[in-house]
Amino acid sequence: MKKKSIALSTTIVSLTRKLSLLILCAGCLTYPSGVQAQEAKILNATVDDEQVKIRIQVKNEYDQPVTNLTDENFQVYVNNDQVTFKPKHWKNPTEAEQPSAWIVFLLDMSGSMANPDKPGSSQSKLEGATAAIREFINKTADRSSDTQVTIVPFGEPHPKNCPKGGYPVNEVTLNKFFPVGDPDLQNYLDELASKRLCAATNVYKPLSRAVDFLSEKRGDPRFYPKKEFFWQSQPQKPRLSIILLSDGFHNQPNEEQDFETLKRLIKKNDNIIVHTLGYGLKPGELGDKYGLGREATRDDARTGRVRAEEFVDRDRLDEISRTTGGICQISGDAQALGKSLKVFLDALLGEYEITYNDPNPIRAERHQVQVKVDSRHVSTEPSEPKPYRITSFGWSLPLPIRLTMFVGTFVVMGVGGAVPFYFWGQYLKREELED
Repeated sequence: MKKKSIALSTTIVSLTRKLSLLILCAGCLTYPSGVQAQEAKILNATVDDEQVKIRIQVKNEYDQPVTNLTDENFQVYVNNDQVTFKPKHWKNPTEAEQPSAWIVFLLDMSGSMANPDKPGSSQSKLEGATAAIREFINKTADRSSDTQVTIVPFGEPHPKNCPKGGYPVNEVTLNKFFPVGDPDLQNYLDELASKRLCAATNVYKPLSRAVDFLSEKRGDPRFYPKKEFFWQSQPQKPRLSIILLSDGFHNQPNEEQDFETLKRLIKKNDNIIVHTLGYGLKPGELGDKYGLGREATRDDARTGRVRAEEFVDRDRLDEISRTTGGICQISGDAQALGKSLKVFLDALLGEYEITYNDPNPIRAERHQVQVKVDSRHVSTEPSEPKPYRITSFGWSLPLPIRLTMFVGTFVVMGVGGAVPFYFWGQYLKREELED
């Protein structure tokens, strides 16, 4: 009996260890995939004489922009040596002069966007989406007037519901830009909100055409400005961004092949940031709604275990945005949609600005600047080095030294030029009187 008891205890201990290991592994597997390292990134460095201005974006562990830091949270390093800057030469995202930006808003016009925004609501998803976009545009106008937006509806003709319908994405529809403060943009939103919806969802083709439209190979001077004269500094490139808003998933044939083609394209055009916004329930919420006991998948939508028009392909949207350095959000109603767009706006215009004097401003010498952030909530490693060169001729000396040099030059010119000339004039006068 004693031996059996010992054997049973040994078995329990062994099983306990295995169970603990299994729980630990499960914990690792269920840890949120969106968590990553906090990051500070220098987006741009411009030089004026020996003054350098850098623009910085800071992201938290969930890849969302951080906009509430102070000047004391930043350290700047040039060629690995820390340099100081005055508090007045630091600006937060609301104070900094924002760069120009061009935004392509891809708006899903599939039939499911006619469904209620949420159960019991009289507002359709399309009406909720256009209301959220309107709020986004108004907030953008408050922070940067030099921003252009085009709202591009997309959707494939549906073979049953509307074979002659659909919203093609081409150069004409993509090129319909408005300044954010233009009343015509608001009128266009009203027009879109009243459209009849019956199209099918094709996400990858519209996104591919939008990326191609903004690509550098087209050489559009609006997106890729060039200096007019060789002595001018290179003009600052505007921010190029695409916001994809969809309540469905790419339900066309050859989905895997289409997705790989899209990924290659967006990797090739890595200066274009794509933010993705899924309008609907998250996979876990959808799984709970239909009693699956797990997250809903694409196969569930295809086989009818969940309604296809309710499935939002979070994994694909997330991979698209991450490939470009963008953000993915899933929002269940118009109110949440507006909050998500606020996150996108901070990512687009949420840049800090620091101006400092280069400690060794030798002309044409290559310098590397890095920035580090340390606060209670965000702590980053030094950023990737951003190179720049001093474009001025020599050093720009402090004002007291320049005044001293000017006075010294004036005295030398007076003693070495005016005084001898005066005595020479006197000599000529004497010579003339003697004659």
